[in-house]
Amino acid sequence: MQVNVKQHCPPRALGVGKFLLFFALFNTVLFQWPLYSFAISTRSKFDWSTIFSVSTLFVFQMMISMIVLGVCALISIRFLKMLCALLTVGNSIALYFIVQYNVIIDAAMIGNIVNTNLKEASELGHPKLLLYVLVLGIVPATILLRRRIAPGSFVRRAAIIGITLVLGSGWIYANAQSWLWI
Repeated sequence: MQVNVKQHCPPRALGVGKFLLFFALFNTVLFQWPLYSFAISTRSKFDWSTIFSVSTLFVFQMMISMIVLGVCALISIRFLKMLCALLTVGNSIALYFIVQYNVIIDAAMIGNIVNTNLKEASELGHPKLLLYVLVLGIVPATILLRRRIAPGSFVRRAAIIGITLVLGSGWIYANAQSWLWI
């Protein structure tokens, strides 16, 4: 009698391009929805123009994310993974404050954060913040750090940046009339 023992097979390594695409999509959809809500609220009616404006904003966010992370991938895959993990945790904290306190995080807000003492900062803490950080920050960051990424060649990683720039710029140029509200 033969017993089938399921062997542990490590997950296949994800290519750099797919990793960048998945992370940029994850980041753009999960953490940028307040921006899309704001963009929709500035429109007088929900029509095709609104759809093109918001989709152009989405493409712009994806393009910037993929280009910046693509440059990091040129430096080091380990650096890319660490940066993505830190961005995920930082974005979860930012999302909490944006949603809970209805604030816009800009340069002045960052200045206030840097100049805030521990007593003032502890007054803003809430158990819900821990939930945001754990569920939207630490869990995804841990998954990102554990995921294997096949580095690919330097030329291929650079090509990802170039293709993203060409496709994203093409979309933005083709829909230029829809983003004049920005």
